[in-house]
Amino acid sequence: MTLPFKSWRTHLTQTLSLSVPLVGIQLAQAAIGITDTLMVGRLGAAELAALALATTFFFTLFIVGLGLTQAVLPLAAEARGAEDPIMLRRAIRMGFWVAGGYTVIAIAILFNTEAILRFAGQSPETIHFASGYIAIAKWALLPMLLFMNLRAFYTVLDCANIMFAINIMGVLANILLNYMFIFGNWGAPELGVEGAAVATLGTATVTLAGMVLLSLRDKRMKDYDIYGRFWRVDLEILRQIIRLGIPIGMTLLAEVGLFAVATILIGRIGTLELAAHGIILQLATLSFMVPLGFSNVATTRVALAYGRRNREDLRRAAYVTVFLAVGFMSTAALIFLTIPEVLISLFLDASGEDTAAVIALAVPYLFFAALFQLADGTQVVAAGALRGMQDTRVPMIIAIFSYWIAGLGTGYVLAFPLGLEGIGIWIGLALGLTLAAVLLLARFMMRDRLGIGLVKFEA
Repeated sequence: MTLPFKSWRTHLTQTLSLSVPLVGIQLAQAAIGITDTLMVGRLGAAELAALALATTFFFTLFIVGLGLTQAVLPLAAEARGAEDPIMLRRAIRMGFWVAGGYTVIAIAILFNTEAILRFAGQSPETIHFASGYIAIAKWALLPMLLFMNLRAFYTVLDCANIMFAINIMGVLANILLNYMFIFGNWGAPELGVEGAAVATLGTATVTLAGMVLLSLRDKRMKDYDIYGRFWRVDLEILRQIIRLGIPIGMTLLAEVGLFAVATILIGRIGTLELAAHGIILQLATLSFMVPLGFSNVATTRVALAYGRRNREDLRRAAYVTVFLAVGFMSTAALIFLTIPEVLISLFLDASGEDTAAVIALAVPYLFFAALFQLADGTQVVAAGALRGMQDTRVPMIIAIFSYWIAGLGTGYVLAFPLGLEGIGIWIGLALGLTLAAVLLLARFMMRDRLGIGLVKFEA
């Protein structure tokens, strides 16, 4: 029996329809980080460097938890594709349990931030500001992960517009809270870098509350009842989430950890270098949010086809999303190469005494960031497509090898023994991401061509 499949044009239309809100969500989340950097950058290079280090450390732990909760998305999407609402409900419920359990572990680590940064060789001033930020921001981890689990539910139901609206609300809340607590406006205490942490916690709480209240009023909740009998542990689904989620988390950690270690290494070079690195990291993160949104689309649409056992729809869903991601990242690379000083200056006080030095250091960093834009977009979407097929272990191995052995290894040698310092680190980042893109896309193409793991599909 040959299963009917959709045309390329239909796939393009449906992918764009889901991509707009999901990409918007990722950009809204990036805007929160950009806002923090823009406002803290007005305090000085030392505060900006500390924020870059603190947020990198915090985000590294968050991304592992995100990987665990992201395992819910392919399971829930497959269940919807198979028209199995009970399995969908079970996946979402156990996603809440996973988020809570991981948070306990992560917060225990974050309590030791000061000792960890001291061991990493950071300056006393940077440690002071960064540990003050983490002391407050760590409590935002649980609401952020719970929100992500609910986001998976609404993504599978094709209700991404709702999440986008709530994320916009979060961006506005973050701007207002930053303005209040960083600078001490409207009667609030002037907390500096710690004020950005208060804004992060407040924003996470507001967005989760908005999502929960909306879900309780949503009539579709009655069909799925994801909060009902919440206290009951579903060991079968819990094991599936952990089985898929640990490799996803390790894959994400491999990439984010690459940037985290790069940040620590550049912090050992100097404060100005770290400030410059933090700015370019924000620009690269902003552009990365678009293919990251496409990656979630790829996971969802591939998993839906996987649940329907439709091989041709699966491959078309993947390739259309890769094409869109590459197209966008080509544009981002061109912008980075064309107006680097303009982009960097947005994060700095024009009258600051270190501004010119930071810009001079940041421009070559942005050049190498531009070079890996296409690779970064390709690798994250390819990984998302493989995730939709519940293929997570081999992508994890590819990520660890590409980012840590090839990328970080090369970056360290270039930066220190060969004396290229920060530029050497960024060359290593470009190499690691490019190799990951080649290997992950090859992995998907091999499975598509040979039918590995797809033999149960009718085509």
